[in-house]
Amino acid sequence: MPYGWVVTEGQELLKPEYAPLAGAVVVTHDGSVRVVAPDSIALERSHKAALEAFQSYPMLLQNGVVPPPLHRASQGGNLEHRDIRLALCTLEDGRVLIALTRFDALGGSLERIPLGLTTPEMAALMGALGCRNALSLDGGISGQLLLRDAGGAVRSWPGLRSVPLGLVGRAKH
Repeated sequence: MPYGWVVTEGQELLKPEYAPLAGAVVVTHDGSVRVVAPDSIALERSHKAALEAFQSYPMLLQNGVVPPPLHRASQGGNLEHRDIRLALCTLEDGRVLIALTRFDALGGSLERIPLGLTTPEMAALMGALGCRNALSLDGGISGQLLLRDAGGAVRSWPGLRSVPLGLVGRAKH
């Protein structure tokens, strides 16, 4: 099961869970996407504007700032663990940015070994890419991404484990 809040086709399937860094991705009826901070999920939910929504963990950036728990390991989470990372943010112009970090050297033979960025390093990367609010998605052996270009060609980075839900994005025309 996914963790926390899940909305699909405007229907709430799971209620939000509270954790200090558990933010949400929200897609509204007009197709806009936003990353919502943990302390704003209740307000977002009360507006009933979500067509699709899901919670994930941890928030990497809130208003351009790395949240305090990602500064010191004593405040939760292993901040030194290196792994595959997958994160999502929206840029100032409304575009969605998705970043997957995976070690693909040696022809991909080592791509499933947990090498990569730490969570604070992923937060720094998302900030360097222009994100203001960024949320980590399921990474590690679950981190996966499939892209299809306008001509239909597919490039994919599969994970080793199934995930309970996925996000499909389409370009606005």
